[in-house]
Amino acid sequence: MKLDDCPYCSRGAKLAEFGYLIYKTATSLIILNKDQYHRGQCIVAYRNDHIANMIDLDEKERSLFIKDVVDVAKCIQKIYHPAKINYCAIEDQIGHLHFHIVPKYEGQDDNECLMNHSSRNMIDEVECETIANKIRQAYENIK
Repeated sequence: MKLDDCPYCSRGAKLAEFGYLIYKTATSLIILNKDQYHRGQCIVAYRNDHIANMIDLDEKERSLFIKDVVDVAKCIQKIYHPAKINYCAIEDQIGHLHFHIVPKYEGQDDNECLMNHSSRNMIDEVECETIANKIRQAYENIK
């Protein structure tokens, strides 16, 4: 079941408010977070249905989804070399299975994991595409 009011299901204007679609895998939508307070921050959202929890996926789908999460983290690591990467999955906000992949850099001692929606951190479509291209290229090299 897909929900019209879910940004990950509808993939239209609601998603564009905060995200920029980088690419799709068989299982996931790979989305650049337009709030780039943490350079390279992405979202991996389950693609095939409006699922809220990992336990609702069968073993094969769950494995493919987690592989996508790991692959995106590898891309971010390769491009930006963060000190660490945090993974955030919060079911109660949108109700659609997704992970925030949040690179953290030396000197960033905040605990922020999700989107700030601060206008000073939001990037435009041109910068989104520049970052998305870097991630697409890195992804092609790890497949």
